[in-house]
Amino acid sequence: MPKQTLSEKIIALLKSLKLDRSFYLVLDAFYSNRKIIKGILGILEHLVVRIRNNAVAYYPAPRSEKPSRGRPKIYGEKVKLGTIFQKLDFFIAAKSPIYGQKNVEILYYSLDLIWKPR
Repeated sequence: MPKQTLSEKIIALLKSLKLDRSFYLVLDAFYSNRKIIKGILGILEHLVVRIRNNAVAYYPAPRSEKPSRGRPKIYGEKVKLGTIFQKLDFFIAAKSPIYGQKNVEILYYSLDLIWKPR
């Protein structure tokens, strides 16, 4: 009997639970790979995962003013996600919404990007 990898084990575990309600799955960066994502796509609706330091995403492609032949582009410029956190001047400061935290400020930055399926 071949041994299962950790990725295969977590996919099998989630499938065996047969949960009938929505839930959030929180995973470490080890599990942020194509095998895991594709394996659990139909099982859950929400996945919170720390991305790997080499992850990339894409800006949406700019829309052309004049019509052209063929399928319109989906992906624009590539973004290495690790570089986003080097530009702290883009981030917005806000007071922490967590109960009991006083004088705590968080920084956030919202950006719409597209992940390229493989």
